[in-house]
Amino acid sequence: MTVNLSSIKGGVVSFLAAVVASLCCLLPLAVVILGLGSGAFMMVTMQYRTIFLPIGVIGVAKVVIFPLLVVFFILAFYGWSKRKEGTPSCG
Repeated sequence: MTVNLSSIKGGVVSFLAAVVASLCCLLPLAVVILGLGSGAFMMVTMQYRTIFLPIGVIGVAKVVIFPLLVVFFILAFYGWSKRKEGTPSCG
């Protein structure tokens, strides 16, 4: 019985794709099991806290404060446009 190379090729490609796709889960798990992702990482990155703190504050501001400001300005513009038309905005 002879095996056609084209029939094996699909299986090999599928297997390699599954291995590459599972790396996103296996590599962080290996880092945690080896203990590389805890105290040692913190000790290395603490020397850069003057960089990481402002980046964290800016990240929180972008995610929390900026959308709230957008909603505020939309509501303020809506109230201003209703007031400009001469209709009361509160009912």
